[in-house]
Amino acid sequence: MSNWQQDVYAPELRGGFQLAYFAAHLVREDSAGIAVTSIVRSLLGNDAGNIAAGNGEMLLPMHPLQAQALMLDPAVRALMDSGQIRYLGPAGPVFTATSSVRTVYSDDAAWMPKFSLPVRITNSKRVNRWHELEAGVAVARLFEYAGIDTFEPHLGFLHDSAYVTLDISGQAESGFEVIFRENPFRGRADDPVITVSALTAEPRPGHSSLLENVVRRVAHDHDISVRQACRRWFECYLDCALDPLVKLYDRFGVALEAHQQNSLLDLSQQGLPSRYFYRDSQGFYLSNSFKARWYGLMPEVVQIRSFSSMTVTFASGSPITSSSTRSSRLPRAPDMTAWQARPNCSASCERGSKNLAGELTGAGREFASSLLDKPHITAKANLAIRLQDVDELAEGGSAIKAEADGSSTETHRSGCATPTS
Repeated sequence: MSNWQQDVYAPELRGGFQLAYFAAHLVREDSAGIAVTSIVRSLLGNDAGNIAAGNGEMLLPMHPLQAQALMLDPAVRALMDSGQIRYLGPAGPVFTATSSVRTVYSDDAAWMPKFSLPVRITNSKRVNRWHELEAGVAVARLFEYAGIDTFEPHLGFLHDSAYVTLDISGQAESGFEVIFRENPFRGRADDPVITVSALTAEPRPGHSSLLENVVRRVAHDHDISVRQACRRWFECYLDCALDPLVKLYDRFGVALEAHQQNSLLDLSQQGLPSRYFYRDSQGFYLSNSFKARWYGLMPEVVQIRSFSSMTVTFASGSPITSSSTRSSRLPRAPDMTAWQARPNCSASCERGSKNLAGELTGAGREFASSLLDKPHITAKANLAIRLQDVDELAEGGSAIKAEADGSSTETHRSGCATPTS
């Protein structure tokens, strides 16, 4: 992004913008619940009466950056000239970027649209692929049918449960693909629900880290030492972010790519983690040992290509690779001397793993035991991927296979990541 675009569209600068709207024929859409037309109308807020689609048309919301790029595309220009697409301009309430940049949030909206963007983010130009649209709806339906959404009170999911796109003949994707992510935080703009990546980020020079501020506030509010607050905070963190994920894998055969960017913590209970939310419909992996159960519960998943690609046979002890990395590489406040309490947090993690290994009976037990017994833990090596100029989206299949084979980068049990992690 250029500097002036960052002021408006980058999450760090908290800029605000309206969505751009098109009206189009030849639209494809699906939803696991509410009709897509109702979702789109709800995004317009008070402008719902001012923006209208014509006969046979459907409204398509778009990120302003993507809208500008699309209108420069010759194929889109031809469709606009023929009247099959109409640009209606900006409308509706102000949205702001979440930490993923291309998923946007408004406190008034029940949905968070996720767009393709003509911008390279991390290691890839981020675009919504057709199979991803299908996968989000499939996962939302499957979780509802299986009762996964409600099986653990400390665990929540932000499902990508609806989509809409322009269907251009001969093209797998048109650039108009929009995923609609559920927004459980509507009306809670001031509540501290924070990605783990933001919580553990290195502080700006001359400032304290966000985690340090949170832990010191816990110490003050509970009238305990900072060292005691560290341990209490981390034990609550394990209750939300480790135990439910391992139990999910044990009971349903569902593993999550629960890295720090996909992990949100609700800190509204006096700064202590009270609930863990997982986002990213592409980060669900289903154990082959549960395959027959899912097909019996929801036979139509056989027709969904993305479902079969999510089904992975894992090597023993390596199902929730990014989650294990997150839980073993403790949240850090680099300049906080109270993290001398870190060995106590490591002991809490070990104790929690032992409890899980003793309590569970299936795949979750294997995983919990591996945290105790294996000399290394598999890690997602973002820096190595970036240095090698690998497009992780294009290489996604081989990356999953590497994790399944146990051949991806490892993190030492001491909690210090290898140089490639």
